[in-house]
Amino acid sequence: MIRRFAGLDSIAAERTAPAGPLVLSVVGRDRYYTFAVNDVESATVDGRALSTTVAGGFTGTMLGPHVDSADQPAGAPVARWDRFVHRNDQ
Repeated sequence: MIRRFAGLDSIAAERTAPAGPLVLSVVGRDRYYTFAVNDVESATVDGRALSTTVAGGFTGTMLGPHVDSADQPAGAPVARWDRFVHRNDQ
């Protein structure tokens, strides 16, 4: 997981994905977002950077899956999404 703050990128978490289907999740509680793969937490980040107060205006924030295969050999497996579910469990 890459976190971008004040124009700088840092790696918040990095995991090798197991073979087979994955379940990726993001859970927001108060100002924190916890990211998990197959219900195993990978990272929790402070969401204050997503606020308009810190960012100085609309952030255009998006939370969701992203795959980058730039460092993979040709013919490497691809990513496919069967579904995306948004729940409000308040």
